[in-house]
Amino acid sequence: MILFFSDLDNTLIYSYKHDIGKRYLVEKKGDKELSYITEYTYTALKHLFLQENIMFVPVTTRSEEQYKRIEFPHGFVPEFAIVSNGGVLLHNGNKEPLWEKLTADLVNEVLDELQKGRKFLEEEGVSFEEVRLVDNVFIYTKCHDVKSCINSLSDLLDLNKVVIESNNEKIYIIPKTVNKGEAVRRFGKAMGADCIIAGGDSVLDLPMLYEADIAVFPQKLRRWCAASFKNAHVVSDNEFLSDAVLKFVLDMV
Repeated sequence: MILFFSDLDNTLIYSYKHDIGKRYLVEKKGDKELSYITEYTYTALKHLFLQENIMFVPVTTRSEEQYKRIEFPHGFVPEFAIVSNGGVLLHNGNKEPLWEKLTADLVNEVLDELQKGRKFLEEEGVSFEEVRLVDNVFIYTKCHDVKSCINSLSDLLDLNKVVIESNNEKIYIIPKTVNKGEAVRRFGKAMGADCIIAGGDSVLDLPMLYEADIAVFPQKLRRWCAASFKNAHVVSDNEFLSDAVLKFVLDMV
């Protein structure tokens, strides 16, 4: 069996702020439309969902609640999804208890560091959004001066226990042992995968991309790569990553 792990935001789906031409709605919050897929991705996903020798598993840093807002086209609901940056495994929409327990054990090992980071973000006034412990896995907020915030957190926290990542104004403090790569490795081993393909666009996806037999990612991510991939398919920054990832996967099967 081929396992196809894919990040969601800016890999398969795009914010309403992006101009992607003709588009199909996949996420709403109340009456507000949030995320879309391209016309090609809409069609390609239908072909992907019909394949019997490949399993599509979304892997996202979104919380469980945020993930469940997404409505995949053609009435398809992935059997499995990995959310909260690898901390939560959903099976038919429900948390897998053994996975949840392992995550809780890993988080407890670095809980002091997470609490220390949270206290700094809340008390120093560097955040302009609520500081949250997402699904009891990692700390998330948004900061005015991301570079300064990362520097302060790096001096404060034990970087052998947690990693500090950013995406535009977003700041994450994540247990070092809870990441998309570890999640993909564990899930792939449990499923007895013959081949793992992974697609992603950000530094939070790199552990997953390194773990994959074939990694698909945009050219712009190259500058953040500190290790080599087993096999890489690099997508031009001028292409929609969603279209390129799905075309590559469908060509494989």
